[in-house]
Amino acid sequence: MIVSASALVRHCGFARKLNRERPRTPEQQAAMDRGTKFHAAVEVDPVGMSRGQVPQVDDMEMQGWIDLLASTDEFRPTVNVETEILWGLGFDGQYVAAVETQPHVYDPAPGQPSLLTAGRADIAWERHGCIYVADWKTGKWPTTPAVDNLQVNAAGTALAARTDSASYIPMIYYARDGFWDVGREVVIGSADWMRIFGEVKNAAMLDETPRPGEHCRGCWSKRACAHAPT
Repeated sequence: MIVSASALVRHCGFARKLNRERPRTPEQQAAMDRGTKFHAAVEVDPVGMSRGQVPQVDDMEMQGWIDLLASTDEFRPTVNVETEILWGLGFDGQYVAAVETQPHVYDPAPGQPSLLTAGRADIAWERHGCIYVADWKTGKWPTTPAVDNLQVNAAGTALAARTDSASYIPMIYYARDGFWDVGREVVIGSADWMRIFGEVKNAAMLDETPRPGEHCRGCWSKRACAHAPT
């Protein structure tokens, strides 16, 4: 089964199994619903939004998130901006057209080569041969920094390959704080790209066998894991 980009983890794939089996609390579902609403508002007209045409929502706190995003210097999508972009990545770093058969379940489109991983990019645009690819975060907790984030770097690689772009910039936006985590520009084929693509590839091929070790200390799933060292 293809591991979706949102489920890529380093060191131990058992965390994927634990996350998949853990039931969502009402609070978690409510937070996910708010995130969906934020995504939908931003997707209406990102270019217009960056020029002051800010969408209005019936959630005052979220309206503040949207107003703040529109005012940030980093949010400057070009007319070629895309949102909710379905992408696939092949074993050699090539773009592979994918189909989403169920939420977060992907297959290569007919006639396409095998998928390493696949997912959806929240937003991306091209400027001067570089792909800017960003992931919206509306939750309270930070994720892996953009420079090392497997999901957004996998998306950047795939979208750069799709558009024959020379490079990409991985970005994460924390909506609650109005903070952009902007990674470095990654040139396709460089040593930097080979490092992060190698980590993406290793994570995508990692099975769900428990692999306890020092990395358990930073794992969000360790409380539910019987294998984590005490």
